[in-house]
Amino acid sequence: MTDCPRAPRRLRTMNVLRLARAFQRDEEGAFLIFSLFLFLGILVIGGMAVDLMRFETRRMEMQNAIDSAVLAAANLEQDIDSETLVRDFVEKAGIDPDTVVVTTPQLDLVGADPDNDNPGTLVARTVRAQGNLNLKTYFMHLSGVPQLRTRPVSAASEGSQNVEISLIVDISGSMDGAKMDKLKEEAKKFFRKVIDEERTVGKTSISIIPYNHTVVVGNDLIARLDADGAMANVDPVKPYTGSLVTYPTDHANASCVRFEDNAFEWTDLDLEFANLRSIGPNTPLTRLGHFKRGTNSYNRPSNVQRECDIDRAQILVHETEISELDTYIMSLRADGRTAIENGMKWGVALLDPAFRPIVNDMVDEDLLPEDVRNRPGGYDPTKTKKYIVLMTDGKNTSQRNLKPEFLNGPSRVWFSAKAGDNNEPGYIVDANKNGNPDRNKEWYDAYYVEMPNRPESERFLRVHEPHPTTDSVKYGATELPDDAVQLTNQQLYDRFAEEDIGRFFFQGHDNDTRNAYRDSVTTVTTASEADDRLSALCAAARQGGDITIFTIAFSAPQEGRDAMLDCAQDEAFYFPADDQSLATAFDTIAGAITALRLTQ
Repeated sequence: MTDCPRAPRRLRTMNVLRLARAFQRDEEGAFLIFSLFLFLGILVIGGMAVDLMRFETRRMEMQNAIDSAVLAAANLEQDIDSETLVRDFVEKAGIDPDTVVVTTPQLDLVGADPDNDNPGTLVARTVRAQGNLNLKTYFMHLSGVPQLRTRPVSAASEGSQNVEISLIVDISGSMDGAKMDKLKEEAKKFFRKVIDEERTVGKTSISIIPYNHTVVVGNDLIARLDADGAMANVDPVKPYTGSLVTYPTDHANASCVRFEDNAFEWTDLDLEFANLRSIGPNTPLTRLGHFKRGTNSYNRPSNVQRECDIDRAQILVHETEISELDTYIMSLRADGRTAIENGMKWGVALLDPAFRPIVNDMVDEDLLPEDVRNRPGGYDPTKTKKYIVLMTDGKNTSQRNLKPEFLNGPSRVWFSAKAGDNNEPGYIVDANKNGNPDRNKEWYDAYYVEMPNRPESERFLRVHEPHPTTDSVKYGATELPDDAVQLTNQQLYDRFAEEDIGRFFFQGHDNDTRNAYRDSVTTVTTASEADDRLSALCAAARQGGDITIFTIAFSAPQEGRDAMLDCAQDEAFYFPADDQSLATAFDTIAGAITALRLTQ
């Protein structure tokens, strides 16, 4: 009986142990606990994301506000203190102005004279500002990050760099009329947008390169280039009166250059681009032949009829005055075919530092103003910005020149002023010579043609008229007038058109030579080859970011649009335009050139 009170206690202990073991084995509620921990983790991660989004939003707001502020403060047209303007901008953007520090602006003044109390003219201003953003976190402080910090920085400058622009304009025949008028109108507006004559004197210069199938370089410029060729020796010298001993390899009257293929070729981006980009004072150049294709009724061709029309507008080199640019652009006229790469070649060359000795020599001779001395500048965009604006309304076409054997050298034609002087009344020629009737002299009596396969007694022929007949008069090797001189091919093409030479001097007497002269003009570059040259040159100009290229296809065919797109810096720098949108294209390009530049 004495053990009975202990039994219930023992039972109660056993029940407790049994319940504990059961609870230990029971898994009900375990997922709920896990879910609580998972929720807490998501809450922390989500909170971090909220903090980071808040921080990035405030950072962008501050960065944008500072960018806008320094751009406004750097503007040369505003006269407000830079720090005051920046603080006002950021305050209006909802940012505490005390969190922004403005560095003392960098000013570039020209003409300053402290002795005469002249502060000078402001030509450049650079403004720099730095923000201070400290954002308290809502959630990240739970993980030991009480705040997020950043120091957004921005700097802007206007007018701090020299600017050199090559404006390369198409003046081929398809530009005649309304198109040319529109180009002139928009070009004049362009000049005023990129040149501020009050603030940018000596800072911005524009070269204009008009092109059709050639570019007229101009005597002042070509005289400073290696384009005169040399004097070659005649071997053997003909044993006749007035025979040539030497002759020039290039035509002094031709002011257009024929670039050889290696002036555009390149195969490796590591190559030196001297041939592609440079035209220096020691770069050998070959002048285009001075000729007219076809016939001109035996009259001397005018310059406008020739492949290189030296009366057409020549290259304008680094001009800084708007009035001079206006006068020049208004003088342009349209004619001829299209060779875009020739215009581009000169446009690039005028931006290349290798051209500097030529510019400086022209400055020394008062052909260019003093403020363009030492242009083109070096390839350093922090000091000199270089731009090309290339426009066309067409597509590349084939290019022509004389065949090499007709470009220079002695011809088989002699000239005697006495024999052809018809200013002496009653003077007769060929008095019964070879049975030919006497008559008054005419201009064409001045020419004697060598016939090397005839005997010495008939070595020269004087054709009575430009239209050859069988009654031409024969002269012996020693019967030339004492003033007779042997003409070069250059002189012959200066006096006659291509086909007229063959017919006048050789038809009916030496038809092989007649045919050779009548076929002396040849295609030297096809349209496809010109496209390849242009593409190579544009790639070389873009190399290293040295030159920025804008292109305009002005109502051009598809081939022209493709060429301009390929040449441009990238697609954003290419402008397909028509009469209505040409103004927008020039305006956008001018804006890009003159725009304030964020420098940091």
